[in-house]
Amino acid sequence: PDGFYMSISVQTGGRRFKARLVGFDAEVLWSPDSSAFVVNEREGGGGFDQKAYIFYLKANGLEKKNLSALVERAFGRPVKCELPIRPNTAVVTWLAPHRLLVAAEIVNVSVCQHPGTFLSYELSLPDLKVMARHTQAETRQKFGKYFGCELAAADDNSAARWQKRKSARSR
Repeated sequence: PDGFYMSISVQTGGRRFKARLVGFDAEVLWSPDSSAFVVNEREGGGGFDQKAYIFYLKANGLEKKNLSALVERAFGRPVKCELPIRPNTAVVTWLAPHRLLVAAEIVNVSVCQHPGTFLSYELSLPDLKVMARHTQAETRQKFGKYFGCELAAADDNSAARWQKRKSARSR
């Protein structure tokens, strides 16, 4: 890390490509076919502003796309918060070379109801479309083996309360 910036360098086929991201605490996950990688990183402190980006390896360099923006729109603002804040987002795992599982988490601090709970989304690539949405319980059942500590510690009872209300309203 360089202050609040990170430099990412990739070497392929004798060429080196670089990208710079605002943020810190990065995690990089390569696609199963090594044609792309995702970066989960923090752009803010105190439990806020976790973002996810995908980088495609192209002949002329790295092509960056913001995964968080799509997931934030799909997630919306499902619970009451004292501040107008976006969810934390992170890629949980690659499901296939052209499919990702991304979680959207209510920030895990006391400014929002049901902190630390989440929904997940299956995204198709490279078109960046939401193919499926899963409740926290469904995500745990189907994909729990991929969870890091934060998702593993999420309160399922708290999530069920707001996710049931949301499902009932959308009918």
